[in-house]
Amino acid sequence: MLFQATPQTYVLRSVVTYIEDNEPPPEVSPQDEAVYLSLEDELIICIAYVEDYYSRSYFCGSRWTIGYGSTYYSDGTPVRPYEHIDKLTAQKCVRTHLRKRVFPYINKYIKKELSRREMIATCMFVYNIGSGNFKKSTFLKALNNGLSPIECARRMTEFTKSAGKTAPGLLKRSWIQAAIYCGYITPYDLLELKPAGFYNYPVSTFCTKGHDGYYNYDFSSKKLNKFKKDNYVTKRRVIDIIS
Repeated sequence: MLFQATPQTYVLRSVVTYIEDNEPPPEVSPQDEAVYLSLEDELIICIAYVEDYYSRSYFCGSRWTIGYGSTYYSDGTPVRPYEHIDKLTAQKCVRTHLRKRVFPYINKYIKKELSRREMIATCMFVYNIGSGNFKKSTFLKALNNGLSPIECARRMTEFTKSAGKTAPGLLKRSWIQAAIYCGYITPYDLLELKPAGFYNYPVSTFCTKGHDGYYNYDFSSKKLNKFKKDNYVTKRRVIDIIS
């Protein structure tokens, strides 16, 4: 969501108005829960990539945030100024949030079977926008109506604004989510990349607006290979901020 420009300064990147479902978290069967839990390690990779990792709390839009984009600790306590967190505790926050605020709502609202990669990308999407936005999204409608993966992924670009203005970071983030959803990038492809490196590109590198209002993605081999090459690093990789 943010990146650290200096040791003391954080700069806004891609904050969407996060809305939770007002209803209590729905029950998930033990069988379904086991499937969701099997995704967590890959989701930690993906979320660490798009959020980066900050051991100190920082102000993100209207909320204090820490770790991998968490605004609450695993016990439900909100993040406050001048707090610190280690990587293991930060990952626990992510896992708790996924189990309480992501998996149950995906289980409730999605009416068709998803592949593993589609489920991972959908979890990333809900993690970013909240279950309340998710249940009203055109992405969910397209998914349940059986549209193609790429058409479903295009609907992720419905959420492109922050405070009424287009936020380029949200469009760039949707490209990563869509690339995973459609199978062009795997979570393990991200391990040796620079965290949040995709934010350094102009939006036009990844997508252009279509006639229907949603954005079209560029997933050409040339673009994907260049993206991976440009973001390959040997220090402070995704694997370094989760291990």
